[in-house]
Amino acid sequence: ECYVPKEKRKFGYFCLPLLYNNSLVARIDAKADRKNRDLHIAHLHLEKPIQSLDRFYSKLLAELKRLADFNGCDNIVLHKVSGAPGPHW
Repeated sequence: ECYVPKEKRKFGYFCLPLLYNNSLVARIDAKADRKNRDLHIAHLHLEKPIQSLDRFYSKLLAELKRLADFNGCDNIVLHKVSGAPGPHW
């Protein structure tokens, strides 16, 4: 959606698909703020119900920590979740 005007975006500037158990379950718009060492999750949108949401969030957090580490970030900041209740990190 980076080519769509900001006011018309549904998922975010640089939205990527999330696969879980071999199916597309969510979309994520993440950005590394290396200066402040924060990985910002601007929007996490769940596409469909996930049977064990807590397990999904646990695995997602582990992967986000790897992404944050790769980008030199110490913190993960979640701004918006849609399609399901947000995680309790």
